[in-house]
Parts: sequence; structure tokens; C-alpha cells
Amino acid sequence: MHLNDISDEDLEDRLMDERNLNLICESWRQAHRRLLHPDVIVPVEELPDRVGLKAVLGEVKEKVDSFLGVSEIKPPCVYYSGILDFICENLISICNDLKWKSADEIPSHYSPFGIGISKKEACINLPGTIAHEYAHHVQSTSGVGLVRGTACTEGHAYGVGMYISDYYSISDKSIWFSFHRIHGLLKQHKKANNPGDCHCMGAAAFYIEEMEQGRQIYRQLLDGTFEFKVLK
Repeated sequence: MHLNDISDEDLEDRLMDERNLNLICESWRQAHRRLLHPDVIVPVEELPDRVGLKAVLGEVKEKVDSFLGVSEIKPPCVYYSGILDFICENLISICNDLKWKSADEIPSHYSPFGIGISKKEACINLPGTIAHEYAHHVQSTSGVGLVRGTACTEGHAYGVGMYISDYYSISDKSIWFSFHRIHGLLKQHKKANNPGDCHCMGAAAFYIEEMEQGRQIYRQLLDGTFEFKVLK
């Protein structure tokens, strides 16, 4: 099964079955136990400059490529997010709701322009943030139909980001938060109703499978050999 073969609806149906409530709770506890490293916030003035940012991407890219079993991926451009580039990349959706009031609020993102990195997120976890967005670049280069906000592509990218965060011994709360959100939806008998929920569903679903099958699932999702073993 390839990333392109798994629809958001299929993933949601597999995950949001009320019979999975205990599984969600246990996975939530496991995710919490992985938060072993204290938060280390890097002052914004100590973030690498553009040349340094490119060097971090190069280091992360090498590890992610090996992790996912890909090669000959041309590195994307990487830069700190700004209001203008974000508007250009998201013009259609932003015309209706320009909610980012400053550059600090703009989230990290991937687009045909490259990887835009939020300085706020970089201060918390620069390698993991770059790895997440670079995973989207690999997906796109590998023929995955990249649609913003899909549960599967985001879940895959979260898994890659977690791998790099663990490599650098950086605490990554994204998976813990995902289970927190999914648990709340299940308890309230609600389904995903916004892109953030979809991100959480993808992250939670693939984390559950990762705990059973190992991290090779992220490589398998690209080469088409993945199979669900828990969320059948």
C-alpha cells in the first residue's frame, strides 16, 4: 500500500472507531513517555543565518534520505518564512482569510518555492521542523500527490520529523498533542473538521503502526509495501 492509496476517509475510519479508545489512550501514554528531553529554546538571534540554514538542511537531508531509502533527491531552497512569500504561495486560500499578522506567526511550510521555516518553530526544534517539511519534498519528488493538509502525507512527515528529533535528542510534542486531540474527538463522538485535525489523525495513525511494526513503515509508505497491522 502506497501513500497515494490511502485516503483521508479511509484513515479516519480506521482510527476513529470507538473500539480504539483504549488503544488511543495507551498510545497517548507511550507518546508522553518519549518526552524525555527538556525543552531547550534557542534565542532567535542565535538561529543560523541563510548559509547556516542551508547547511542544516544538508545534514538533515542526508539522514532523511537514508531513513526513507531514497537517493538523487535534489535539495529544495530553504529560507525563513516571511509574509510576502507565504502570501504568494497560498494566494487562493489567503485571499479569504489572512490570519497571519506577523512573520513570527507564519507556520513552517513546503511549496514549489521550497521550504519556508518559521523562526518561532526553529527556536524550539530546527532539525525536526526541517525534516518534516523536507519529507513533503521527498513525497512530491517521489510521485505522491501532494495536497496540503491531507492526513496521510502529514502523518508521514510527522513520523520523519520525530525520527530526526530523536536523533538530535530534541523533545517533540507533536505526537503527544495529536493523541490528545484525537482522544478528545473520540470522547465527544466528533470527526475531523479542520486541517489541524487531519494532521493529528495522520500523525496518530502512523505512530500506532510504528509502535507495532517499527519505523520502516515510513519507507514502505513510499515504496508501496506498507500494510496496516493494527488499524485493520
